[in-house]
Amino acid sequence: MEEIRLQRMTRAEQLAIEYAFRELGMNAVNADAVKKNIRSQRVLEKVGFKLVNEDNDFRYYRIER
Repeated sequence: MEEIRLQRMTRAEQLAIEYAFRELGMNAVNADAVKKNIRSQRVLEKVGFKLVNEDNDFRYYRIER
């Protein structure tokens, strides 16, 4: 059940990125995840986001066209 949930989260993230690039004409998308939320970090990294910074509470990501 958890695997299906992660697959859905990953697909939703992929669709959001595609929309941002194709429909909105964005060149980059930024995201952040609470450090304790490892699942969210995995999803972001799986769809291509790169870690660009972190602080005590958050990890910051970016994906470019």
